[in-house]
Amino acid sequence: YDPTAVCPWWLQMLEDVFADRAPEERSATIGVIQELCGAGLVDEKPRELSRALIFQGGSNFGKSGLLEVLGGLFGQEVNSTTIEALEGAHGMMGFIKRRPWVLHEAFDQRKWHFSSSVKAIVTGEPIHVNIKNGPMLSIRVGAPIFWGTNHPPQFKESTKAVTNRLVVIECKREFFEDKPVGAAKEAFQRGL
Repeated sequence: YDPTAVCPWWLQMLEDVFADRAPEERSATIGVIQELCGAGLVDEKPRELSRALIFQGGSNFGKSGLLEVLGGLFGQEVNSTTIEALEGAHGMMGFIKRRPWVLHEAFDQRKWHFSSSVKAIVTGEPIHVNIKNGPMLSIRVGAPIFWGTNHPPQFKESTKAVTNRLVVIECKREFFEDKPVGAAKEAFQRGL
């Protein structure tokens, strides 16, 4: 641990993605991302701190880059279990290990998703995990949740139990591969 360490390229990337916002709004947006990332470090947290962070926007709007960095802050492995897979017999197995739940395209605009399993995971309620050829476990998920989507989240629910736990940040700035800016421009210049 180095208390004087800085992360200039991550900060530049955040500035790049949210450059379309006024300085105060941009700072507040980055602050929310920082807060949710920090809360993801804590396993046993109050229910009100349990949230899923969703980046919503079009193609080439910076969502995947943000997800790669946020997921990578917690290790080399992520849980990429789709929301649809949760309803399968062994759909919860990806949650046994503490890994961030990272989905690059979490929602399909043609589908409404069931909310009960997602709500239990997001809020840290006990979930049942049916291990293939193994025992049935009851666990609580404390890992962070970072999703990206081109489409708004759609859940079938009447109580807002899931939607109250979602923090949706719209990514509105489009990036062009032939005209890199900021952190991307530096990465290309360095041959990364």
